[in-house]
Amino acid sequence: MDICLSSGSTPQYKRDILRAIESPAGAWLQFRYRKTWLSADVQRAVLSRPFLPRPAIIAYVDQTNSSKQPEFVPLRSALITDVASHGTTVSLQLELGDFVFDAAHTAEFNSFLQSFPDSPHWIDGKTKGLYWLASDGCPKLPRVEDLTAFEQIIDNVGNRSDFATESLFVYLRQICDLDRHRRVTASRGEFALKPNGVYDIHVYQFHPRDMGKGMLEFASGTPHIAFRSNERLEFTSRYDFRRLSFTVGSPLLSLAYLFSFPEERRVRTPRGTISVSRVSTQGIDARQQKDWDLDLRFQIEPDSETTIMTGVFAGILIAVPSAITLASTGKWNWPAAVVIFGASVLAGIFAVIGIKKPL
Repeated sequence: MDICLSSGSTPQYKRDILRAIESPAGAWLQFRYRKTWLSADVQRAVLSRPFLPRPAIIAYVDQTNSSKQPEFVPLRSALITDVASHGTTVSLQLELGDFVFDAAHTAEFNSFLQSFPDSPHWIDGKTKGLYWLASDGCPKLPRVEDLTAFEQIIDNVGNRSDFATESLFVYLRQICDLDRHRRVTASRGEFALKPNGVYDIHVYQFHPRDMGKGMLEFASGTPHIAFRSNERLEFTSRYDFRRLSFTVGSPLLSLAYLFSFPEERRVRTPRGTISVSRVSTQGIDARQQKDWDLDLRFQIEPDSETTIMTGVFAGILIAVPSAITLASTGKWNWPAAVVIFGASVLAGIFAVIGIKKPL
């Protein structure tokens, strides 16, 4: 079991913790480390990609008080699906799983890491230690997909000094397919959407204190996703539940998509993103500042029905001149008409999927 730690000592590290809490299960999250912050076992594994995927626990380390040892708070289970080495640093890709916070087990987890020889600790007023650890002796943590676990995490983390000024703690709990009345699951960090569908993103806000107003802004990165509701969600209560509704368009089939193997077809599937940003009001003139938070990544299934109908219509238009010429001979030839119409429809369909590039 790997343990991936992050503190709140910089704004970037704090955002990593918030994203780990905020993102829906199945989403991808990237962490970055200096190689000197990796245990020897992890460093050897990084050089050997066959070790992937690898189970991990994402945890927050509170190292704000040098008068006591750092405290460790487990947040979520994850799978390490990719690792890349960049000179003196590495980046890893985490596929998020369930929350793993539980009061009793958290105390055991904290005691285990505080006694772990390589974990972060204070020496002469400075923190020393490793932030990506590997241990077979890590206490077993319960995995719960539950808003209660989210609230317990926020009650713990949100009251610490690293997050004292944070106005918003949210959880993008799920993406719901309103036509099929089911939850959309992710594969390889992407949520699969059907063409011409209607979807909701469920957003739950919970704060341990009354911090006034917080706001999220959503932005579509593709013309195939359009919002049905306000793109900004404003939270004025200490706890709240909101929905963001959006529709999916009808991307047409491409020739490359149609004549490709399943794995290649996955690569050629149209894609899109919804970017989530935090909006804050600053200064006496109440200027709004927008900070990017995370991206939700989607696969959008091509619309075969619309593609065929568009192709049939194009084929009819192609067939009209030939039909007029055939009719002008004064003798209607049904076999020839059927051949002309069939060939024209096929030509129309192939014209549509041939000129449509995959997005």
